[in-house]
Amino acid sequence: MACPTLQALARVVSSQPLPAAAVVLAMHRLRRLAVEHAQQAQQQQQQQQQQQQQQHQQQPDQQQQLLGQVLQQLTDRLAEVHGQVPPVGVAQLLQCYGQLGAFPAGSHGLLAALLQQLAGHVAALRPDHLPVLATALAALNASNLDSQQHTTAGSTSSNATPDSSSSASPAAAAAEQQQQVLDQSASSTAAAESARALLLELCEAVQLVSPSDASFGAAQVAHFVSAMSRLGHYDWQAMRHVCVLAAAHAQAMTPAQLTSMLVGCAKLRHYDHQLCSLLAAAAAAAMPAAKGPQVAMMAWALAHLKLDVPEAFAAAAQQVGARRGQTELIMVEMYAGAVARVHELQPRHVSNIGWAFAVRKAYSPELYEALAGRVVRQLGAAALEPHQCSLLAWAFAKQGVRHEALLQALGDRGAAVAGRLAPQNISNLVWAYGRLAYPHPALFAALAGAAKACSLDGFNNQNLTDLAWGFAATDFKDAELFELVARATMNNMRQLSPHSLSDLTWAFAAARQPNAAAVLTAAAPAAAACLERFSAGMLADLMWSYASLGVRDEALLAAAAKVLPQRSLSLGADTEAQAKVLWCLRTLRFRDAALEAALAEVIPNVLELLEG
Repeated sequence: MACPTLQALARVVSSQPLPAAAVVLAMHRLRRLAVEHAQQAQQQQQQQQQQQQQQHQQQPDQQQQLLGQVLQQLTDRLAEVHGQVPPVGVAQLLQCYGQLGAFPAGSHGLLAALLQQLAGHVAALRPDHLPVLATALAALNASNLDSQQHTTAGSTSSNATPDSSSSASPAAAAAEQQQQVLDQSASSTAAAESARALLLELCEAVQLVSPSDASFGAAQVAHFVSAMSRLGHYDWQAMRHVCVLAAAHAQAMTPAQLTSMLVGCAKLRHYDHQLCSLLAAAAAAAMPAAKGPQVAMMAWALAHLKLDVPEAFAAAAQQVGARRGQTELIMVEMYAGAVARVHELQPRHVSNIGWAFAVRKAYSPELYEALAGRVVRQLGAAALEPHQCSLLAWAFAKQGVRHEALLQALGDRGAAVAGRLAPQNISNLVWAYGRLAYPHPALFAALAGAAKACSLDGFNNQNLTDLAWGFAATDFKDAELFELVARATMNNMRQLSPHSLSDLTWAFAAARQPNAAAVLTAAAPAAAACLERFSAGMLADLMWSYASLGVRDEALLAAAAKVLPQRSLSLGADTEAQAKVLWCLRTLRFRDAALEAALAEVIPNVLELLEG
């Protein structure tokens, strides 16, 4: 049974229409009862055995049902009297709704009306009401987007299937429908302008909050930044001041608040060095108490923020008794947290944390083994969205972790959803399987088909070279696809990076495509112009490609003769690169005295090798 207090409140709400002030008071009471109910349910879960929990299962269900019923009744009444509620009361109502979960379904019109009542009054609100307002604006924005999608779908459906029972002529019905669309558009525009004006008021008001104001603490700062990131609104001056407020509370933040702050800053692309360093240090210290999803999202955010400042982790280093750089230390802490809580990770968390560790080059084979096990043995690859498959495969390849069961599962999933993959996802998958030398014919055929279906539209230069390189690395033959790549890059070579030029020429040479010589000929001037930026390995691959096809470009060879002496130390330590360079020089019969003298310092028998 529901608690007596809630039952009494329900009777009052149901028996008579409440005035506006009473609605606000009733909502406050309902909020407190909901909090008490949640606390009691948590205590029961912690203290009672499974059998005892089953005996009490019906009581919380009845309580929750009655809470929802009273909330809906109060919302219905509020829709009638909301105009009588003063601005402070509106802010209190929004706070109650936020703590109760959210506005009931279908009530976004009431939410919009309440927000409009705050126009011109935001500066008079208490500081702790500002994050509540930001969250309400984010909720309204989400509701409007959802409503627009449904309206568009409904309009399409109406056009496709007219109502045959209507007595109006088709022309009249079409005119009426068009007028409805225009009215909805005008209403949406007005609401959007009102929300925008309110958002500007909010950003101005938050800049007036004093760092010493106790009502705007860690929870409020995290709440505000999270809401602004969901709104997708970046006000530099407002965020700069919020960062000042946050800096005073970083060490006191809970794992949930740290997650909100870091993710919010990453999504808004707000790179405040001082604040983010403090948040990273606090995250390292709080990691043992963080949940799996929080670990994943903090790792994702820190990777996006590209934090790499060793001094920021002095305090965290004392926590773990190690002297490490910032990035390495935070990843060590996150690695331990992620492995311990891998069973809590959902598909998006698995792909996010895998991506984050790969981007920050934090090599943790045990973590990747745990992530693979979570996907293969528990979630199943079918639970991953198409882009998550691509992201996870890329992360494993970037780390050089060849988990065959995972690669097979991701490949099967990728083949099934290839038509839903974006160009970046397609190229990432092809590159990943090529990097790990894992053949998956069904996946490659599906990805090649998806790429050809769009004629490589949407593929940028990096996507194109990754696509060609991955297929060549796995010896997957598709002449039509390579022809499309050649057409897309032939007149665009000077826009390719050194890495892309090296990969592209290697791919066409290794795949032995009919148009390979033409591609290498077109690439030679671009490569010669930027050869100074090639690493020893990239230069060796480039030279091997030209030699393997017998394509001799004098300008490119002359440029190589100037650059190779600068790479002699690297060549001396890389026997594979040495072999490729010497084979190219011998095959193309290119001799240069200065180059040979420089190579002789690291390869004593270079002349003997060149003369064969």
